Amino acid sequence: KTMLVDALLHADNGDDDAAEPPRATDTRADEQARELSIKATPVSIVAADSRGKSYCVNLCDCPGHVAFSDEATAAMRIADGAVLVVDALEGLVAEGERLLRAALREHLPLVLVISKLDRLVLELKLPPEDCYRKLCHTLDDVNSAICRALRDERGLAPDDAETQRWLLAPAKGNGCFSAAFHGWCFSLESFA
Repeated sequence: KTMLVDALLHADNGDDDAAEPPRATDTRADEQARELSIKATPVSIVAADSRGKSYCVNLCDCPGHVAFSDEATAAMRIADGAVLVVDALEGLVAEGERLLRAALREHLPLVLVISKLDRLVLELKLPPEDCYRKLCHTLDDVNSAICRALRDERGLAPDDAETQRWLLAPAKGNGCFSAAFHGWCFSLESFA
């Protein structure tokens, strides 16, 4: 998550330097020493969409570690939306599902970023079709977690129209793919 925010900050500043990201939102000495976000850190960027229109975006980089989950939960109370970052290799972990449930409780619109796609190719050396299957499996896991959360908290069935509205799909424009370490991110629309 922090590397994704750093990549967005670099893009906002027009910085094409491919050096290791500075972890700009890890401002505390203990965060820098541990290379782990402990406190939520807000930043603002001016981002342009694929049509060239600019928007001011206020981001809050929140820790993902379970020991600091109160920071993310508190940040959701003031947010207009949530970006759920899921590792392409690990998939949706328990803490990610807990934060997903918190975002749904706050009725926050969701965007899914499946991150670290580079690891599927460079580390696992998966062929394209296997990468596609892995991404579909990750997306299915996230949508299953959404269905469980909506069933548990609102009594909604998976085929209910309200449940369908919350499901994530890159084709709906609420999902994208990234490799923040290498500095790229794309949606289906931007890729096309």
